[in-house]
Amino acid sequence: MNMQAARIDGGQGVAAPTAPTAPVLRLQNVESAYGPIRAIRGVSLQVGRGQIATVLGGNGAGKSTILKTISGIIDPRKGSIEFNGEDITSRDPSLIVRRGLSHVPEGREVFALLSVRDNLMMGAYTRHDRDGIARDLEAVYRYFPILNLLSASTCNRSRAAAASATRQRRPRRCRP
Repeated sequence: MNMQAARIDGGQGVAAPTAPTAPVLRLQNVESAYGPIRAIRGVSLQVGRGQIATVLGGNGAGKSTILKTISGIIDPRKGSIEFNGEDITSRDPSLIVRRGLSHVPEGREVFALLSVRDNLMMGAYTRHDRDGIARDLEAVYRYFPILNLLSASTCNRSRAAAASATRQRRPRRCRP
């Protein structure tokens, strides 16, 4: 069985089986920067259909930069990115989302002025199947019941920020 793994620091990672078919996602020698500061250098990885992949590394190692580069939020200075066999290097993020690849922000990077439901609906903005969206929203609420509770609350502050704080285990008080 073929095995592969990638770590930001270049060390040996925990290996995962590779898919025998063409990869769904492939990065080849990708480099990205914030102004003059190179954030990632020489990142190469591939993810096969049905695989679950993780990016591991310490604070400031470039994990978020890799994900933002893949999703088109940051343009790479070097290298290439393919999704389902199509070159998406430096493509507009909206095109990448329409192809089925999106960036889910972590922590407090939600739309703080939107409700929890409205934040979740942002993930479906390119979809037109109302019934499918409703089913997916209900599935999310089943997976994360706290989001359903927060969606129904009437806090004076952002419910999305409350959900983010709850997820980060920094609970704040909110009266329904």
